[in-house]
Amino acid sequence: MNFKCPVCLSTSLTRTWQKDGPQSFTCPDCGGVLVAMDSYLSWRDSNRSRSINSKEAPRRLPSQSVISAEKTGLKFCPGCRHAMRKYRISETIACHLDRCGNCFYFWMDGNEWILLQELGLLGDIPEVFSADWQKTIRLKESENALEKHWIERLGKADHARIKELVEWLQTHEMRDDLIAYQLSTLGLTE
Repeated sequence: MNFKCPVCLSTSLTRTWQKDGPQSFTCPDCGGVLVAMDSYLSWRDSNRSRSINSKEAPRRLPSQSVISAEKTGLKFCPGCRHAMRKYRISETIACHLDRCGNCFYFWMDGNEWILLQELGLLGDIPEVFSADWQKTIRLKESENALEKHWIERLGKADHARIKELVEWLQTHEMRDDLIAYQLSTLGLTE
């Protein structure tokens, strides 16, 4: 197989193994990695006893030294030449995995294997490609945008104060009565 790098276009990928990972094909120029899903699944299943899954490895922020070498733009699968779809790994980290929907190879730009390892996501790569994972990212982004809006509108101090009040109300045993009292004192009830 003579796979060409989907980023560098003319560079041939070389057969490699990710550090403590599955068999893959690596671009010697940009450091990107192509992995067949079946190779990944075989590796993951044979490493169940190690802490590669997010349920066992706590999710954490990556170190400053690990930055994704994310390459923007459309990529074509080195295996079958179909367009690859981008999948976000997080709402807070600008990193995408590219996956071919035809032959299921997936591409990681330089340093993304290490980034996934530091985030505790090595065992979750198939889930990253799921509709539920991507939907959760969009929901979190929406929540973060709304929170940012209220901080800008109310100011940090008032936002923190009202948020503390809301959290207190949500857990109080007399929540409904307290809200009714507040509404009546503000003249918002009939």
